[in-house]
Parts: sequence; structure tokens; C-alpha cells
Amino acid sequence: MTDSDSDLSTITDEIKELDKEYGELKKYYQEYQEKLSEVQAMQKKCSSLANHQARKYKQLTENLKRTSSQLPNDSDDNEQQKLKKELKERGKVCTEVFDSLPRTGGALLHVIVGKVSVSLLSKAERWDYKEDYEHFKFYMTIICLLLAIFNTFLLQSRFFDAIMHFLLVWWYCTLVLRESILAHNGSRIRGWWVIHHYLSVVLSGILLIWPESITYQLFVVLYLQDTRLVGDTSLPICCTQWYPPYMA
Repeated sequence: MTDSDSDLSTITDEIKELDKEYGELKKYYQEYQEKLSEVQAMQKKCSSLANHQARKYKQLTENLKRTSSQLPNDSDDNEQQKLKKELKERGKVCTEVFDSLPRTGGALLHVIVGKVSVSLLSKAERWDYKEDYEHFKFYMTIICLLLAIFNTFLLQSRFFDAIMHFLLVWWYCTLVLRESILAHNGSRIRGWWVIHHYLSVVLSGILLIWPESITYQLFVVLYLQDTRLVGDTSLPICCTQWYPPYMA
């Protein structure tokens, strides 16, 4: 028997050894596809029921307010408060159902990623995404702070300025996108923080295409100083929100 025949026989034997595992793989994959179809059907059903319930509870709340204003002062207020409390609790349940179901994002996410669900369905997934956002923000703050220092005192070149401006455009665009996903999943991000990032995208884009001139040199010095100041103030905030392993 030649070496080629021996190798071929070895491969054949290894394939046979994998037959059982391959059969299990096909079985579990088929079960996964069936369960996935069931879950998607249940999600649609829950979404339809929650929408109907939320709409009806909103109408009933408005009717209760209107009815309460027309009742005499000596009417039973306890019954009204009981109904209000029950409607409010059921409305919260509907909100919890909506938060646990896949749904498309807002206008910005719709324009960028299309009609795709950006919902994180579990608290663990939301926490992991939030932590990854803090990691990204922490490291990028350090990189941009170092670049601002180098460009101010060492490099002083339009080419390296353009690299930094491009990096800032990418960074702020990524932050805007990530923050939109976080807000969509329930994170409370202050409006001024998001607006600051929108303005930073525009300003960094203008600096990226601004041709070399005296006005550019006058402005970029102030801009680099502002970038260093923002980095110096943002870094401690990032550290309080997330501590890397070497800072633990």
C-alpha cells in the first residue's frame, strides 16, 4: 500500500468517526430552526397583543379622566384611584413587553442600518454593550489626547492634523451610532452630550477638508488646545464609569 492510499484510508476513518457527531449537529440544527420559528411567531403575537392592550389602556385612562371630572365631589374617589393604579400597572407591563421584543431603531438608525432590529433582548446583553461602549470611549480618549499633544508640540504637520481629524470624525460618528443604540435600549443619555457629539462630527469634518492657510493654522491651535482640555476632563469621567484591569 502506498503512502497516498494510507493517507486516504486515514481520512476515511476520521470521517466515519465524525459521523455520530455530524448526525447530532444536523438534529440540533433542525431543532434550533424549529424553535427559532416558534420564537419569532410568539414575538409577533406578543407584539400584536401588547399594541392592542396599550392602545386600549390609553383610551381607558383618557375616558377615566374625563369621567372623573364630570362626577360630583362626593363620589367614591377610592374606586377611581384603584382604577387609575390598575391601568398604570398594566401599562407598565405592556412597556416591559415592548422592551423585551425586537424592534427597529429611530430615524438615525433607520437611515444608517435600515429596518433592522437593534434591540438587546436581555439585561446581560445591554450591560455588556454598555460596558463595551465605555471601553471604547476610554481608549479612544487616550489616543486622541496623545495625538493632540503630539500635533501641538512635536509633529505640527498638516498631514498628521488630517489623520487626527479623520480619526475624530470616525470616533464621533461611532459614538453617535452607539449612543443611539444605547438610548434605543433604555439607557438615559443626556441630550447635551449627544448634541455635543453631533457638533463635533461637523467641526471635525470641516477641519478635515479645510485647506492649508493662515486662518487654518490660527484656528487649529485653539482646536487642539480644546481637544486636550476635553481629553483631560473626560478621562477621569471615563475612569469613574469603567476601571480597566490594570487600574483595579
